[in-house]
Amino acid sequence: MSSIGPEPRIAGSKFSKFLIPSETYNVDDFFKNLPASKWSLGTYFNEIIEGPDSDFAFDQLLTNFLESIESINKMNSIPISIRSFCVNYIKWLKSLSGKAIIQSCREFFDAKMNLEKKKAINSVVKESVNVTAQTKSFQASLQPFVLSGAEVLKSMPPEILEDTCYVTSDNDDTNDDDHISYNKSIYMKDPEYFDNLVNNVDLSYIGREEEPISASTSTIPIVTSWDSFIIDDIDILKVFGCLRNSLPKKSPEVHPQYWGILDLTGQHKPTKKRFMNKWDDLVNNFKSDIAWNMVELEQFETNFFDNIEDSEAQKRVPILHAHLIILKSYLEHLKLPINEGELMTHFVAPTFRMSIDQNQKKFRKLWCEQQLVASQERRRVDQDPNDDRARIGQKTDLIITLPTGPVLEGFICEVSGGLPAGCPKKIWTDKLKIMVGMRDMINRIIKTFPGLLSEDYMKIVVFGCQVIGIQINLYAMDVRAYGIYRFGIIDKVFLPASTQELSAYESVHVMLRSLEHRLSNLMDYCSELKVKHARLRRKRNYLYQEDNFAFTNNTPNTSPKKKLRSETNK
Repeated sequence: MSSIGPEPRIAGSKFSKFLIPSETYNVDDFFKNLPASKWSLGTYFNEIIEGPDSDFAFDQLLTNFLESIESINKMNSIPISIRSFCVNYIKWLKSLSGKAIIQSCREFFDAKMNLEKKKAINSVVKESVNVTAQTKSFQASLQPFVLSGAEVLKSMPPEILEDTCYVTSDNDDTNDDDHISYNKSIYMKDPEYFDNLVNNVDLSYIGREEEPISASTSTIPIVTSWDSFIIDDIDILKVFGCLRNSLPKKSPEVHPQYWGILDLTGQHKPTKKRFMNKWDDLVNNFKSDIAWNMVELEQFETNFFDNIEDSEAQKRVPILHAHLIILKSYLEHLKLPINEGELMTHFVAPTFRMSIDQNQKKFRKLWCEQQLVASQERRRVDQDPNDDRARIGQKTDLIITLPTGPVLEGFICEVSGGLPAGCPKKIWTDKLKIMVGMRDMINRIIKTFPGLLSEDYMKIVVFGCQVIGIQINLYAMDVRAYGIYRFGIIDKVFLPASTQELSAYESVHVMLRSLEHRLSNLMDYCSELKVKHARLRRKRNYLYQEDNFAFTNNTPNTSPKKKLRSETNK
């Protein structure tokens, strides 16, 4: 390796002002906001330090910088001069000169972070001196956080938790930004609430989503019940409460914890930072509980994908073959860009219609901006029927309902833009919309069958999906403790991008067939809950509570007065 050498720069060329397009994936915003002439490791860390608080360590940020450069180098649409710079810069960082720059940046970054910590401590000490009006709130902030009214909340099912939480504010003003009740009012009435949040998203809080991984065996002690959620002596409930307490003053509603959701995809930086010490254990425990497994295709189906042009293989799967012929026709005549509606009509809808419940006998699929009944019922809570118009549920691109009585929703899907995909802010708000929709779906199942054991509710798993270009992300959600909804990615596949990739549709087909299997399990489990709930009618005292709790406009307006039945009452 060379011990000396100048740092590669793009200067004096026609590409010195070049910016990476804002819609580009797997590239840090640094390369989208600063011209190519300013691209360097030192400038990158200066931007990190001068910007919002960093949620990652130096090595993670360095990896992000290197991966961005490598991604740029692989893009054929990027000018050759820019790609050559990327190659040279990676080589230079491996030289002694480059390593020296890395070490210098590390020392500067660590020193700056230590200084910020000292400032934060001094700020707390300074505020604590004012022991008059602030004494009570300061002492409260030093106590381990539990959700307000913990003793009452432990006796309540999770669906009655308010869509509010605490917001950090440096001032005592009364601007609308500080009043979540204002945001809640809009959420309760506006069916396009999440679509209007795009401009409120601060991308400095949003990172990269982790890849889906399989669950592994763990020896870490874990306690999960309705009243406690502990991993290796770490009280997850208290840590999550601290996370909710640390919501930013501006636009708190774009953060998952505002809605009581624990984002385990790794994309929400503050969440991952708060749980960093036990992150892998937390994710692994979620994957173990969800137990996502792929179904095995029939032999004639695998033969078809292995010999996709073979007429004999095609005869065994005529419907699947017809679907791929239509898909091939679209790909042959595809002219980019296409909007979200075209992507939904030509690619997404046929795919879900083909690979989930092929004969359309098990489930009902609702397409294109249909309202989610679960969120509709949530919005009707405390509604004045004399003053307010009927509130409709949030609009969703695809809903799959379960043929139970009453009809419950088990799956939702959002398409985030067309081809190319939507902007990062649009993608994040769509993902947030999926999270809240899935939470409402779980709540509606619990409301439909109240009074059961808490363990019965903890086994409910619903699913959601986000389509980003040709990428399909599959998510799952369950509920733990009283009001923590765990949300994580369980699978990711890609639609064929050309006629040469038609055989790759097998991964999409397998994932959706596996999803169909899990939705069938959810349908059976809801039927089981219905039977258990019916047996509760044998108790007279429960009949009275049920009639007052569960059947007021199909939505509870008050919480039950008695606790969920414990194990001792089984």
